[in-house]
Amino acid sequence: MNFIRSLSTVSKSWLLAFFLVTALLLFFIDSASLPDEQLAPVSRPTTVHTALASGAQIETQIPSSYFGLTEKLANPLERSGDLRHIYEQYKASRNPVERFIAQRAWSACFPAFIAPQGQVFSLEQFSRGLVPGTPETAVRIEAYRRLLGRCKRFSELPRDELVRATEDAQEKINAGVIMSPGQIAEKYWRAGQWSEAMRVVREVIASQDAFAVGTLKDFVTPFWRERLETQTGTSAIRPDIRGQAYAFAACELGLACDAATLSADLMCANEGLCQSGLRTSFLDALPDPNDKRLLQAETRRVIDAVKLRRIEGLGLE
Repeated sequence: MNFIRSLSTVSKSWLLAFFLVTALLLFFIDSASLPDEQLAPVSRPTTVHTALASGAQIETQIPSSYFGLTEKLANPLERSGDLRHIYEQYKASRNPVERFIAQRAWSACFPAFIAPQGQVFSLEQFSRGLVPGTPETAVRIEAYRRLLGRCKRFSELPRDELVRATEDAQEKINAGVIMSPGQIAEKYWRAGQWSEAMRVVREVIASQDAFAVGTLKDFVTPFWRERLETQTGTSAIRPDIRGQAYAFAACELGLACDAATLSADLMCANEGLCQSGLRTSFLDALPDPNDKRLLQAETRRVIDAVKLRRIEGLGLE
């Protein structure tokens, strides 16, 4: 302390400058070590106003980033035992992805398990079309039983509200205001706004979010289907396999895909694909070993591109 007091005014100024420069250097060194997503500039959401068929206007805010969707939205939906709770939480959101989650909760129950008039289909009604007494039938009935439990609270809604909610959901779907990240990219692409479509893809890859990556299937599948139909020399890998690779990658990146998920129950009850998890069920549904090999190779390519944040690895540009 006495040493500092004895310094001249000039010395004190040099000492202060030294400390300031050191602090700035430490700041920039720490900033350079931050993950890419913390350094990327955050753009503002794009607000769009859409007229519904009823004449009402609805505001949609296209997200500027897709970080954290798996933890916040997708996995809670997959694990939920009360799909009405998920639906009520997000049905009025201005975010099209949150509306998508609400619609997923709704469509899991209507009209397959609960009619628009509110009647719940019984286990007996469901099992009439199945081969009685087989292990496969027993597994499907159990999946159906779990789905009835997930959907139960919807049946508590009054009939008029169920009809109104069904009409509202269909109106919003027709207007294109309920969208996954992949469907947002697809909408831009179909509107001829390729740069905007690729901006969404870049934001998804930058987020490394499992759910967001999986939804790129909604864009990639029709994109490659059109490419295959209109361009010679295009890779002959089936568009649905290219798209499914994104769904498989999502499972490996952290999306809940095991046998206890909503998606697994739906696949088992509706399609009879009841193996241990979504990936196993879908692979078993591919009869051609070459298709399985191509799917696994495409999945690895997508995962590598996401982990390296290299959109070029997807082959879209």
